[in-house]
Amino acid sequence: LAREANAAGLPTVCAYWDEATARKLAAEHGKPKAITAANVFAHADDLQGFMKGVAACLAPGGVFAITDYVDYRALALSPRSAVMERVAAAVAESWRLRGGDCDIVIRLPEMLRGAGLEIREVRPISRAARPGSVLWGWPEIFFRIYIPVLVEAGLLTAEDQAEFQADWSAASSIPAAFFLTPTVCDLIAVKSG
Repeated sequence: LAREANAAGLPTVCAYWDEATARKLAAEHGKPKAITAANVFAHADDLQGFMKGVAACLAPGGVFAITDYVDYRALALSPRSAVMERVAAAVAESWRLRGGDCDIVIRLPEMLRGAGLEIREVRPISRAARPGSVLWGWPEIFFRIYIPVLVEAGLLTAEDQAEFQADWSAASSIPAAFFLTPTVCDLIAVKSG
């Protein structure tokens, strides 16, 4: 993908983000006024290295905009589905087993402060998807792909998978049904200086 982007004239670097990479990029291209990270921290295994990279690279007064999970287990399906809570817990556990954290936003303020970044804004976001909407497609595809992975990992049973598929299929045919997405937060932090 990076090769294609570069060929199309969009300068792209394919590298692991850490302090060394950030310093190299800043030396080669200057310090950016803004850095964004969407759904990154929940899956990152070196949060301190990532944060140090942002602090080293960002220009003084620069903005670091983050969107990430604050309460993954807050997702819900209406009509209520008993298996949905087990699915949410299994997803969270699968991330934890790989070093991730589906409630990472709770930990970010202290890390940002430690990196010399001041939080200016925190905004929670929860959305309601309705059957047939574009947003309904996100959980539908995610669960279709990821629940078998959870079953294979032993975090859900084949019965859980069948129950979820039945509940999701039933909800998909009910015009009044909805799915509440996991809660995320937008955080805006500014580098002092």
